[in-house]
Amino acid sequence: MKTKMTLSMIFALLCACPSQAEMSKQERKEAEKLVSGVFYTRIDAPCTYSAGVWGSGADKPIVEVSPTGYKIGATEDFKGGRLRSSGTSWGIPPNTRCGYAALIFARETVDVWFEAREDNNNDETIVRFVGIKTLKDFQDAFNVAFSRVPLQEAHDDWSSEIKKAVAEHRLMGGMTGEQAFCVVGTPVEKRSSTDGTKEVEIWITRQDKGVRPGRKQTSTATGFPPSLRFVDGVLTEIGAAETQPAR
Repeated sequence: MKTKMTLSMIFALLCACPSQAEMSKQERKEAEKLVSGVFYTRIDAPCTYSAGVWGSGADKPIVEVSPTGYKIGATEDFKGGRLRSSGTSWGIPPNTRCGYAALIFARETVDVWFEAREDNNNDETIVRFVGIKTLKDFQDAFNVAFSRVPLQEAHDDWSSEIKKAVAEHRLMGGMTGEQAFCVVGTPVEKRSSTDGTKEVEIWITRQDKGVRPGRKQTSTATGFPPSLRFVDGVLTEIGAAETQPAR
């Protein structure tokens, strides 16, 4: 007697085969090894906090990292380009030395909690890896979000002057957008235009790191110049984008 397969029966069979939808226990152990030691952020890693609660930590990820890319504002806290939560912190920008990671596994997601390990930065944050079915998926997502070496050391084609500036979290004229991103992270706004045959792009940079937890909600200035001007992909002006030349 043949049994007709219903949708509910097919779903039940899929659920009974976790290896097809999530990492095995052994793969999870290997994933934990991957985040051990020191690594550096390739991306901005903001998150929300339980704002105003003394001693509270990273609470809710707003960055989703897949094996092929990432996006900021993956939760309902991000609407219309602005984060509504008063507990949002942008304390860990690109090229931050990090460590002490912990993983929280779900079916096809892994929340990666980690801390900055720099003298002037001990922030913590959490990002969410999505679409993680295998260890390779996790490895690919890790490589999207993190680097084992400082970002300037991963680019043999960058000049020694550019590498030094990126290492010092300092802008300089002649940088590409990728190089400037390593210093200032995600712009609040980008404005594109043309000047004759040249492509012009203005970045409006983030001026504060958002709210951190504590007895009182506090915000820390980034110290970034307010704007950057790129002409044909090269940084030409820093600060007042229309008037101040890059130095």
